Amino acid sequence: MSDHTEYLKKLAKGLLRKAQAAEPEACRRARHVYSDYRDEPDAVVAEKLTLGRAQHVVAVEHGFKSWEVLAASKPIEAYLAI
Repeated sequence: MSDHTEYLKKLAKGLLRKAQAAEPEACRRARHVYSDYRDEPDAVVAEKLTLGRAQHVVAVEHGFKSWEVLAASKPIEAYLAI
């Protein structure tokens, strides 16, 4: 993992923790990206969200197609997205 993704990785871990606590805003963010969560209550999103999916949510929120694209990006691209 490149240094330029460490901040975004921390954001993803934070999102995961909040979603696992069934915080409505975190669950809403996951639902916005994942259609299979759209009709699920917060408690179900809390159980289903994984770190990989949380990373994907953060990547999409910052303008990347996926976490893999973000991780492969040039440092300046990640910094500009942040």
